[in-house]
Formats: sequence, structure tokens, C-alpha cells
Amino acid sequence: PNDMQTQYATSASISTQSTMNFKQGYVEMRAKIPFGRGAWPSFWCKSVGSLSPKQNDGYFVEVDIFENFASASTLSPNIHKWYDNGEHTQYVLADKKSYEVKNDLNGYHIIGCEWTESKINMFVDGKKYMSFDLNKNFDNKSNMNGFKNMSLYLILNNAIFMDSSVWKPYGEAGIRPEDAPYEYFVDWVRLYQKPNTGALYTAK
Repeated sequence: PNDMQTQYATSASISTQSTMNFKQGYVEMRAKIPFGRGAWPSFWCKSVGSLSPKQNDGYFVEVDIFENFASASTLSPNIHKWYDNGEHTQYVLADKKSYEVKNDLNGYHIIGCEWTESKINMFVDGKKYMSFDLNKNFDNKSNMNGFKNMSLYLILNNAIFMDSSVWKPYGEAGIRPEDAPYEYFVDWVRLYQKPNTGALYTAK
């Protein structure tokens, strides 16, 4: 606050890369999520965790349980492949859905992700609104084995868009002084797994 050259700051990520990786199950978070111009909070997962066995399918997996792209009320999920050569693909089929938070924008909501061998299902407050079929490949560069075999670690971000950001979801998405601060309150994150299903890797 005493540095007049710095207009905004954004928090570092919180991740379980070196503490917990998991394969399949149901993970959910109870949180108060910031909405509005400039806001870019997210709850997501990546493979290539430091604890779990290494897989080599030529890419690593990203699962976005939700991102808010500077929206007033919309949460958006996605799944991605990031290739070793730097190329990137994502699920862009016509049936991809976002979730419109219509009630209690300033309150807590439960965001859930169910991951099985065949599907990834997304939930808000107990309502399933999106299902990714892991038997349907969304690019022609590789298979879908990564979404079935790799383990993931969790990441929470409270990032912001600025006018200088390399990418913005729309032209006026950059934060303004009157928008700040954006606060992202997380009550808890929980993982559930059925007996003898999936895997959990934790730091010793």
C-alpha cells in the first residue's frame, strides 16, 4: 500500500503438489467466490504431481473445476491437454456448459467434481450441470488415457485480470480501483473415495 508504483497485487497459488495427489473420487470445496470485472478466482487440478507415479502419454492433464472469467455470476469448467512440445488443446464441444449463480452471490457455495474412469462431472450446490465423457477424445493428437491414469493435485487461485494481462476474456475485463479488493474465502476442501477405488498419495 505504500508503493505508489504498484496498483494491484495478486496472490500466489495454494497447491497440494508436494503434499497430496489423488486419482478418482469426489472432491468438493465450500467457498465464497469473488465475482465481477477483474476477478479470476479458480479451483482446478493438474497432473505431474511430485508424489504420484509418473505417466508418459505425451501430455499432462488440467481439470478446471471452475474459473470465473471476470463475470458477474458465471462459473466455467473445462478440461485440457498440455503437450510436451508446448501445444495445448481443450474441450470445446457444443455441449460444454457454465453455471449461473442466481442466488446469494455474496454467500458460500459448494463446488464439486466427481472423477470416475469414464466421466468427470461438475456440481454447484449439489446440482450437476456439466459432464465430460472421458471415452470421447476432444482432439486428434493423442488418447484420453491421461484423464484415466494420471493422478492430480489441487490448486486454488485468486488471480486478477489487468489491462496489461496477456489474455483477457473481454476488452474491459481489467480490474479498476473501485473493484478491489477481491476476497476468496475457503471454508474447507474435502476428498471422498470409495474403498478399493482410485488412489491417494500423501507426503510422508
